[in-house]
Amino acid sequence: MGIASNSRACKSTGFKDDRPALVYLLQSASEPLKAKIGICEDSEHNTRLAVHASNGWEQVYTRPFAVGLHARLVEAAVKRLWFEERGWEDGRARGESRSDGYTETVLLDNPGRSGPWSVLTPLSLWTDVLVVVEQLGFLLDEELAVEVDGGRTFAAAGLVPTGNWDRCRGGGGAVALAAET
Repeated sequence: MGIASNSRACKSTGFKDDRPALVYLLQSASEPLKAKIGICEDSEHNTRLAVHASNGWEQVYTRPFAVGLHARLVEAAVKRLWFEERGWEDGRARGESRSDGYTETVLLDNPGRSGPWSVLTPLSLWTDVLVVVEQLGFLLDEELAVEVDGGRTFAAAGLVPTGNWDRCRGGGGAVALAAET
């Protein structure tokens, strides 16, 4: 009997579920104004956000995660909230390019959306992200990743972004780490 494997973890390039990652929210610099939710690895050699910038996207918010899988699950839950539960149209409905993340984009101003959702702001969309992070319980997980063993165990496994672990052990926890970045 063969051993099951997660193809995401087996890739030699690209996003890795077991490595630090970012969830990001971008806004288009041109009309029609759109926002995009996405994930990328949190490393020095990552070029994803730079590529988006060269395609006319401006970085609005980012949220680091010690574990990439958490970022992937947050992105999936936010997309489900926006496009399935709320019924907002993604870029496929507008004929956007697949290479520009058409399953991740939403129009900021859309009179066709009902009620309070006709005009969106990046802040309102980012609030959805933060609520999902809390609902999934990742706030506590991320804090524990920093606080356990001063972060050294997780850092050695590549699961915590670099930071001043001595300061975190001094009682600041994830808050001290976040204040440094």
